Amino acid sequence: MYAFGWTVNLKQSINLVHKYLKKSGIFIFSWHNPLMHCIKAEDNTYSIFRSYLDEATIDLTKANQAMQLKNWKLSSYINELSSAGFKIDKLIEETDKDILNKEHDFTLKYYSKHKAKLINTSFIIKEIKL
Repeated sequence: MYAFGWTVNLKQSINLVHKYLKKSGIFIFSWHNPLMHCIKAEDNTYSIFRSYLDEATIDLTKANQAMQLKNWKLSSYINELSSAGFKIDKLIEETDKDILNKEHDFTLKYYSKHKAKLINTSFIIKEIKL
């Protein structure tokens, strides 16, 4: 699932997933790299403009709708999963090899092949309920 990162209450959401899965059940989710909300693109460069360590609520507008997103650190996801009783089976942070092996033009887009050569734009976590 790629929507799990929209939660504003990580502990409660993970506990609910744990509650509804049977023993040895598998939960897999992906989300964008938390560093993505800390990087801005301008003048043909990327720069870090806010702290990765600050799990602040970020105001966004998508399709002319105001919304909020909590920018959780990767360790927050992993620690909450562990606390809820999940065993982390896999953490994947990679960029497609086709992207890595080619040159791509700089763009201001949030997701871009150019940026993906520098930082994985998303992660996948597979966990098992103990």
